Amino acid sequence: MDNVVVVFGGMSSEYEVSLNSAAYWVKSLREQKDKYNVLPVGINRNGCWFLYSGNEEDIAEDKWSSRHENLRNAFICPSRSESGLFVYDEKSGTFKVQRVDVIFPVLHGRNGEDGTVQGLCELAGVPYIGSDVGSSAVCMDKVLANTLLTKNKIKKADYIWITCYDYLENSSVILEGIKSWGGGKYPLFVKPACAGSSVGVSKVIRESEIKSAVEKALLYDTKVLIEEGINGREIECAVLGSDTEIFTSGLGEILPSNDFYDYESKYMKDSKLSLDAYLTSDLTSKIQNIARKAYNILGCSGLARVDFFVENETDEVFLNEVNTLPAFTRTSMYPKLMSKAGVSVSDLLEKLIFFAKRKKAFRDATK
Repeated sequence: MDNVVVVFGGMSSEYEVSLNSAAYWVKSLREQKDKYNVLPVGINRNGCWFLYSGNEEDIAEDKWSSRHENLRNAFICPSRSESGLFVYDEKSGTFKVQRVDVIFPVLHGRNGEDGTVQGLCELAGVPYIGSDVGSSAVCMDKVLANTLLTKNKIKKADYIWITCYDYLENSSVILEGIKSWGGGKYPLFVKPACAGSSVGVSKVIRESEIKSAVEKALLYDTKVLIEEGINGREIECAVLGSDTEIFTSGLGEILPSNDFYDYESKYMKDSKLSLDAYLTSDLTSKIQNIARKAYNILGCSGLARVDFFVENETDEVFLNEVNTLPAFTRTSMYPKLMSKAGVSVSDLLEKLIFFAKRKKAFRDATK
């Protein structure tokens, strides 16, 4: 039986999304108690780690950290001399080490999805689900990811980017530069480079909105991406696997409840998800091939969701972004697409754990 540590919460603007995803995975693992012993480890908003022994409903409702009777101080030690989960034992007043077979970092956004926790797992020498340090960091940074993808001839919306340092030094010049680059063509999308779940994203439809959109994005990151708006359908593809063993699902379509698929539309309102995007077979194959290519270029492994725009008039395909840790909430596309493709939750868990262990074994063999 594998001891699976599910790490959730974290110091991120996507804390609540992580809680909902973690509740999904903890419940799924507990339903297979003959195969897995789940160890939920929550990180509160202050960055403190706890082993949590309560129910998954309290995780989803953000009540877990107030259930003190279910909490024990715990952490993953980066030293390989005593690898595992260190859990505080009140009786002895010491930390005891619990064996860890695989870590599932269900952490969205900064301090989790961006390579930080993946680095901790690498140092500790414990297999972990999902992409490695470099891939996680690059996919989290939309500027770096866009640069790699466009260099490899994967079509993206036109974009520019700025830093907070440039903006603070001469905001008027930066704003004029954005206006000139846009050339009066709207909408533009202004995004923090390293945030997910559409946190801090603004749709700009007139010149007067640029300044507030940039300053909103700068609340979440020191680097801001400005992209042209694509008048098209929002298509998503779920990807599973690593190396040459890569599986792509069928294509889903997002029908957002708001003007665009922002945070509120994703998690607080009932956007519609179509599990059949009703595209031609040729266009479907083209998008799936691009998803696999991008997955490989960015070095992804385990799982990812690749998001696209398909332009309304021309059917031209633009890759939007690659998410190395897609959300698993009641409105999330990834688990729905995998289920439709015949991959059950139990199969998905088994495959993800297999890929994590294989990646670790391969790295150990190539030191």
